[in-house]
Amino acid sequence: MGLNQTLLFSFLPYVADVLGISGSSLEWSGVIILLNVNLLSYFVGSSYWPNKITSDGFAVSARFAFTGYALVSMVFIVVLTLLSLDLSWHWLSLIILGATRFAMGYFSSAFLPIAHGYILAQNHDHASQYKQLSRASSALTLGRLIGPGLALIPINWLLILVVPLLPMLWSYFQYPSTDSNRQDHKSQVLPVMQRLKLVPVWTLICALLTTAWVASFQLALAPEVHRLIPTPAEASQQLAMFLLGVSIVALFGQAVLMPLLAKFIRVRISLMVLGLLVFTALIIAKPATYPVFVMAGVSLALAVSALPTWYSQVTYHNADERISKVSVSGLIAQSHSIGHLVGTGATALFLSWGVNALYASALFALLILISMCAIGSTSLSPSTTSISEK
Repeated sequence: MGLNQTLLFSFLPYVADVLGISGSSLEWSGVIILLNVNLLSYFVGSSYWPNKITSDGFAVSARFAFTGYALVSMVFIVVLTLLSLDLSWHWLSLIILGATRFAMGYFSSAFLPIAHGYILAQNHDHASQYKQLSRASSALTLGRLIGPGLALIPINWLLILVVPLLPMLWSYFQYPSTDSNRQDHKSQVLPVMQRLKLVPVWTLICALLTTAWVASFQLALAPEVHRLIPTPAEASQQLAMFLLGVSIVALFGQAVLMPLLAKFIRVRISLMVLGLLVFTALIIAKPATYPVFVMAGVSLALAVSALPTWYSQVTYHNADERISKVSVSGLIAQSHSIGHLVGTGATALFLSWGVNALYASALFALLILISMCAIGSTSLSPSTTSISEK
């Protein structure tokens, strides 16, 4: 999932060129909306998959999701290929591209509930859960890291878009040994509004805002880099290198730094706050130049390396026992989906107004800080914000 997203972001200049985008803010806004229509179906699918996983088990659900995602991805790539060869009607192609992206969101919304649900079913020790959840975050970051790296390979970009399907082919033949129907006898799948009453809402808001922050920054970078480097090939290469660097920093934080700081919750929270504040200050106070993008990206990576595991743990730990872990994971996935929609919508709105979309990213960073303060002021005391410390 992370590999596909960053790979597509890295190729945004190519996609815009194939679609005939001249470079105006309004046209870029349209491209961003088209390629992110999957976020709407991701939200819808996040309500559906917990029920299917509970009834059918991890293996059946995973194979169904992998197969569907692979099929619609191939259709998406074929249509882009036809457009690049001028062998397809433009408007019909736009409709098909939008439909396939919508389907991708539906199938990909299964991945997080399956991964987190399986981890929590297999590991009942808090420390083990912390390590496995961190590894899951690292795997997602690794995908984001590999994506920009693949974009730098000097072969046709349409061929590279096929690469994310290869791990899915391998995953199709893997299956968990645990029967999901036995994982939680005390919990059940409830309607969304009832589920929201059984989980700490501020942690879900933090998840939403974190995803919106990352999505907004990634999308806002494309037109800015394209403005600094008008050539699509060079702009795509620079954008890929930038995303590669940010992903390396985030991966180091998730895989190395944060596990070392597992017992030092105040240090981890301080790093999150520092990253958010530095990012906001750079975007607001400095002009839009490549060095500023680099420093802001490092600040974002520092904060994001700690935020997802933190708010996920707090959510799982403080959820009522009447709600299954898979359902909690579905709520987190829906928060991510809404966050993508909010981040994408805000970026598109700022672009349509002719305002630097990076200001939207700075706004989300400030809102994350407010949500963290709200979490700290509720019953979620510092001792519960890091399960691994218990």
